[in-house]
Amino acid sequence: MPHRSQRWRTQPAVPLRVDLDHPLARGIIEFGYTLGSGVPYSAISGLKPSRVGAVDTAQTPHGTAVNTNGTGNYIDLGRNLSASSVVATGIVRTTLPDPPVASIAFTTALQSGANYVGHFLQISSAGAIQGYYGNGGGVGAANYKRASSPTGLVVAGPNTIAFVCRAATDWSLYKDGVSTGTPSYLGSATSHAAGTANGTINFRSAVALYGSQSASSWAFFNRALTDAEIFALDQAPFQILEPIRRRVFVAVSGAGGTTYTYTADGGATSGGVSPLALSAAPPASGGAIAAGVAALVLG
Repeated sequence: MPHRSQRWRTQPAVPLRVDLDHPLARGIIEFGYTLGSGVPYSAISGLKPSRVGAVDTAQTPHGTAVNTNGTGNYIDLGRNLSASSVVATGIVRTTLPDPPVASIAFTTALQSGANYVGHFLQISSAGAIQGYYGNGGGVGAANYKRASSPTGLVVAGPNTIAFVCRAATDWSLYKDGVSTGTPSYLGSATSHAAGTANGTINFRSAVALYGSQSASSWAFFNRALTDAEIFALDQAPFQILEPIRRRVFVAVSGAGGTTYTYTADGGATSGGVSPLALSAAPPASGGAIAAGVAALVLG
């Protein structure tokens, strides 16, 4: 396995998993990205989320991305991603068309009927970054809290946008890893409802379908990240990933047909195929593994 300092500097083309021991992964609920084949993938659950509608693949400055191609098309992320409270962080690497249009970058839970639930991150038609949460009681100002950056920040082309919510009137919004300053607020909800529906890319509800964008990677946390952590994940978002570990079984004839189990790193690494590591010592009665390998099966 590559050392943390040598991990992926660019978007991986193969399935990897989040290293939950990495300090930047504390409180992580979701980390997804688009595989080289154009398939969306969760490095937390291992799911490959579904495309709904006219969703295709785009090559962007960030890497391979899913392209939602306009209103009504989205990615169903396959599970509810809501935080346990209003305290949360969401990050999306997106590329907008020219001219940019309003779009929902990320939701933790699809809007439930006429009720705002979960957190969501969106881009306004005026180019502002906006973070929301909903309390599940409706769609009026009493049922949500919205934090907005100044307008004109998000333009056509690649953007990394993020929100951090610490409390109802304590948010930070970020473009390309840097805070956009003190946000303005709308709505009066002080609590958050998780909802039960799945999270999405580019979809909020049947009455509020949003626009056209490409998303190459996305992350959501059940905590408020610091400015330094947001910047670190903007500069190298894939540093928190590691190979998927798998078993290699070696069947050895002799000594009663004992089978020894080895552990290897699954998937490609930046240095090629990783070496095998013995995870269980042979029993003394078995002696050397010299009687012949009957099979080598990669699990």
